[in-house]
This record gives sequence, C-alpha cells and structure tokens, in this order.
Amino acid sequence: MTDFDVLIRAKIEGGKVRLEAFGLDDKLCALPLPCELDEGDLPEWLGRKLSILMVMPHESPTSYVPDVGRRITENVFWVHYNGEQLDGDDTGKTS
Repeated sequence: MTDFDVLIRAKIEGGKVRLEAFGLDDKLCALPLPCELDEGDLPEWLGRKLSILMVMPHESPTSYVPDVGRRITENVFWVHYNGEQLDGDDTGKTS
C-alpha cells in the first residue's frame, strides 16, 4: 500500500456525501471533517477518486486501488487523501 496522510470515509446518500476521518488525525486534511457536502460541491480531487471507486464492484471482497482507496459497500468508500492533491489540479505526472 502507498502512504497517505488521511483515510477519509465517504458515504454517499441522497445526493449528499458524508465525510469523516477514519482512524487517523483529521487535522492533516484541509477539509473540515466530519462534514456533509452536496455531490456537486466536492473538491475536484475527491470527485475523481470517488468516480474511480464507483466503477469498482462492491461485493466482498473488494479491491484496493493504489493511491485512490477502496469501495467498501454500495455507497461507502475509503478514500486516500494526500496533501499535494488539495488544489484539485494534480494529475500525478511529473514535469
């Protein structure tokens, strides 16, 4: 597994996304956790990671996606947060 600053638990329900720090220091994340956001108000980096995880199967056992996270159930996800993704423009490519 890759290192990450914070593991975020995201639960999607009724157009809202409930976010919580899971087992790690939430003060490392720039988002005010716990919080609830409309799906359309998610930071770009988080929306991209959730989009990737949403196409993964949710039946157990689920698979880990490196640098992204894991789909736990149909509407619960563990998402890796790394500080360099805060601006939403980090493509992961080096110049």
